[in-house]
Amino acid sequence: MTESGTGGGLEPRQYRLGQTYLGKVPKGADLAAYLDGFLADKGIRAGAVGVIGILERARLGFYDTGAGKYVVTEVPNHCEIASCLGNISLRDGRAGVHAHIVVSDAEGRTLGGHLLEGCAVHYAEFWILAFEGQPFERGLDPVTNVMGWVR
Repeated sequence: MTESGTGGGLEPRQYRLGQTYLGKVPKGADLAAYLDGFLADKGIRAGAVGVIGILERARLGFYDTGAGKYVVTEVPNHCEIASCLGNISLRDGRAGVHAHIVVSDAEGRTLGGHLLEGCAVHYAEFWILAFEGQPFERGLDPVTNVMGWVR
């Protein structure tokens, strides 16, 4: 494996488990922005995150690799967070959450995609596992046209 941003793999890294956090996101908060702010407040630069709860509205993205941009889907009603899992790494020198989310409606229909800003929380609980070690850095991979780990 190589350490390159050209579609190649990255050497896996070993981390030590740092602090573990459990928390509740305030009602009305933007989920993605709240999580990123939490990382900044705690100085977390690498880790894993999960969320469960209910959103007042959701905004999800499907990444179109050909166009190099997200196709955005908006869910204007209350929906359950059936799953929301992600990682924490650096982008432009700042830590951020990269997460995928699945939401469900009252009939159990699901929709999933990339967690984008614009998801308004009704009630949400989160966990964050902070890792100690060199964080991965996100950037645009010119081979795959994906914003992912490049270093």
